[in-house]
Amino acid sequence: MAISSSRQEREQGRAAHGWTVVAVAGAAIVTAGAFTTFGGLLLVPLHEERGWSRASIGVAFAISMVLYGVTAPFAAALMDRLGVRRVVVGALQRAQQVLHGAEAELGDLDAIAGDGDHGQGMVLGAKAARTAADRVIAGGCGARTVLVQAGAAWSAEAGGTSGALWGAALTSLGSAFSDDAPVSGEHLLTGLVQAVEAVERLGGAKPGDKTMVDAAVPFREAIALAQATGAEKGDGPAASASRTIETAAARAVEAAEATADISATLGRARNHGDKSVGTPDPGAISFSKIVTLLAEKLSA
Repeated sequence: MAISSSRQEREQGRAAHGWTVVAVAGAAIVTAGAFTTFGGLLLVPLHEERGWSRASIGVAFAISMVLYGVTAPFAAALMDRLGVRRVVVGALQRAQQVLHGAEAELGDLDAIAGDGDHGQGMVLGAKAARTAADRVIAGGCGARTVLVQAGAAWSAEAGGTSGALWGAALTSLGSAFSDDAPVSGEHLLTGLVQAVEAVERLGGAKPGDKTMVDAAVPFREAIALAQATGAEKGDGPAASASRTIETAAARAVEAAEATADISATLGRARNHGDKSVGTPDPGAISFSKIVTLLAEKLSA
C-alpha cells in the first residue's frame, strides 16, 4: 500500500507539472499571437490616413507572418551563439593577449614614477578574469554572473589599486545585465557608463590627476552623449552600440595619450609628479587598449 501510494503521488506530481508546462506554453503562444495579429488594429488608420490599399496592407501582414514563422525556430540558437557571454569571454581572452604583449611597455611607463608592476598586474588580472568566466559559463551561468565572477577574480589576483578598480568595473558592468534575459545594445552602453562611474567612486580620482580616470571619463561621456542625443542610431541597436563604443574608445585613446602633459597628483606617482611629465599614465593607456579591443570585438 505504501509503495502504491508513493507511486500515485509521483504520478500526480508529474501530471501537475505537465499541466504547468501546457499552461505556460499556451500563454506564450497566445501572447505571441496577440503581437503578430496586433497589426489588424492598424488596418483602418493605414488605409484612411496613409493611403495604403487593402491589398498592400494584406501583403505586408502576410510577409510579417511568414518571416515570424521562418525565423522563430532559430532565434534561441542565434542568441546563444552571439550572446553577450561569448562576447565577454572573447573580449577577456583578447584582453589577456593584448595586455601580455603590452606588459613590458606598461611596466616601463609605470617605472617612470611608480613601482613598474602595472603591466604584470593587468596580465594577472585579465588571466584570472578569463579563467573565472570560462568556469561559470561551463556551469551554465548567464551574463550577469559571468561578469561579477570575472570582476572578483581580477581584483583578487591583480592586486593593487588598478586590480580593485578593474574588479569594480567588471562587477558594475555585470550588474546592468541579467542572467536570464538577452542583453541589448542599450544595456551594454548603460553598463559601460556604470562601470566607469564605479571606478570614479572607488578611486576618488578626477580628470587631470593623471590616472586611469583621465581616459575613462571621456569614454563614459562619449557614450552618455550618444545615449542622450541618439546620434548613433540608424542601423539598429546592435550597430548603434558598436559605433558608439568605437567612437568612445577613440576618445579614450586620445585622452590617454594626452596624460603625457600632466603631472601626477595621486598614488605613488605623486611623489615624482614632475618626473612623470612627458610620459603617459600607464593606467590610462591600459584602459584605452582594453576599450579599443572591445570596440573591435563588437564590430567584428
